[in-house]
Amino acid sequence: MRKTTTLTRIALTALISGGLVFASLGTASAAGLTLTPTPTASPSTNAGATTTPPASTYAQQLEAFKVAQAAYQVALAKWKVDFAAWQTSNKAAIDANNAAFQAALGQFEVNQNARKAKRIAIAADLHAAIDKATADFKTAMITAKTADQKLTVSNAFKNAKDAAAAAQKAALDALGPELVRPTKPVFVSTSPAPIKPIQPVAPIKPEKPAVTPKEPKPTKSEDGKKSNPSVSPTSKENSKS
Repeated sequence: MRKTTTLTRIALTALISGGLVFASLGTASAAGLTLTPTPTASPSTNAGATTTPPASTYAQQLEAFKVAQAAYQVALAKWKVDFAAWQTSNKAAIDANNAAFQAALGQFEVNQNARKAKRIAIAADLHAAIDKATADFKTAMITAKTADQKLTVSNAFKNAKDAAAAAQKAALDALGPELVRPTKPVFVSTSPAPIKPIQPVAPIKPEKPAVTPKEPKPTKSEDGKKSNPSVSPTSKENSKS
């Protein structure tokens, strides 16, 4: 009887403890408290990572080139029309610009020919002076007998050559600096000329990968050798017996 009473008391105590626990949980919920579970480890993810778009294939590049080429042909045709209209509107000014250049070029050629003729005449005067000095030297050396006379003749010949060279230099310096060929002036219009469109560049076709050569198949003779088994020692002994 006493044992039953003791067991009953123990059971009642356990029930009361459990009730208190459930009561405390209910009180926490009523008070607005939440029990947060321990966070578990999760695999890290990179939300900001971006994938690289795949490179366009040769076929896609070729299609884009065809579209660009068609647009270029349209733009080129329009440029030709616009450029012809620009030339027509500026024809008078362009013709005047070209005429001025042709006149300057013609005058340059006249002056250049005159300068060339003067240089030829200067060179001829030098040769004539040298020839005369040489002839005078030879004539004077015939009559010269003493060393002093020969030295005088030689010095006179040297002085004549130096004078001819100095006269040539003075004549060339008088011509002035070399003439500069005129360049065609750039035409400046009040309205800018249309800009020619740039032609697109075709894509480069990729090279085909190298083909690895296949291994040669064994011949029939090799297959026959491999398929025929060698004669075993026991069969040889049987044949001998």
